[in-house]
Amino acid sequence: MVEDRAPDPHKFVIAGHEIGHIHYGTLDVHYPSGPPAGTWPEGFAVLGDAVAGYNPVYGHGLSVAAQSALALGRTLDRYGPTAPGTARRIQRAVARPVGNAWNLAVGQDAYYPGAAPQPPATVERLLTAYVDRAVAAGSENPRALRGLLDVMSLRTPAARLFAPDMLWTLSFGSRKGPLPGPPLTRTEREAAGLD
Repeated sequence: MVEDRAPDPHKFVIAGHEIGHIHYGTLDVHYPSGPPAGTWPEGFAVLGDAVAGYNPVYGHGLSVAAQSALALGRTLDRYGPTAPGTARRIQRAVARPVGNAWNLAVGQDAYYPGAAPQPPATVERLLTAYVDRAVAAGSENPRALRGLLDVMSLRTPAARLFAPDMLWTLSFGSRKGPLPGPPLTRTEREAAGLD
């Protein structure tokens, strides 16, 4: 009997066999400007990847789509679907989560060769250095990690990293040092085959 389905990848991973190469092609990362201001058609709204396409490595696409759907619902609840200007209000509301994710991704992607026509400017390099410092602090300080994850998961805007408690934590907060190993219980270590 000939098996007509793909092999179970889990079996290959467990056995340690390579099943193919990972290939990252050219991504269609875009943030279109849309129609000129004031000409947005009534009754027309754009959400999700139709507004902006993201580098999938950041995992922001679904988060932005969900936040955009919430913005759509709030706008429709407040103004109704047929009120004049509702479509423009929806697009303005959707622009917030789209812009937050876009700024995070573009700030990191600018360092890949050929990703931007010019290398990052001084301000961009300073912001990247600050985020790198937040990442390093997050590996040793739970408060810094909480703030960083709130931003990276799009729960809060990037300005959260500059809130007074984050500035204090990054400048003077205690550091516990990196963990010596995975924080697993004895049962978890045994189940993972580490003991």
